[in-house]
Amino acid sequence: MIKSQSGQTLVEVLTGLGLILVVVTALIGMGVIALKASTSARNRTIAAKLASEGMELARSVRDQGSLSDVVDDSDSVTVGSVTFTRTRTVTDVSADKKKIVVGISWEESSGTKSVSVTSYLTDWR
Repeated sequence: MIKSQSGQTLVEVLTGLGLILVVVTALIGMGVIALKASTSARNRTIAAKLASEGMELARSVRDQGSLSDVVDDSDSVTVGSVTFTRTRTVTDVSADKKKIVVGISWEESSGTKSVSVTSYLTDWR
């Protein structure tokens, strides 16, 4: 009878270890997913700020010169280990009005991501 109890104890220990292994694996998986989501949210926030900054740069060019000085432009900004590409596309709407689109793109493990901001500038002077 002692032999069957020791075998039963071994089965209980192995079952317990298997259950712990499943739980630990699930927790690690959730941690990896949370880290990727956090990184993606951080990059999107940075991209939104860079897009807003790009629009302010267009307004500044207009304010220091004239509306005709606002032209297509692009540059790259590196924050941490991520390189963001900023493009400004200018479209004439009328003689005194331009449509400005500032787009930001960057690479993540899941592919290329992008954010854009659109505004209209006028020759207010």
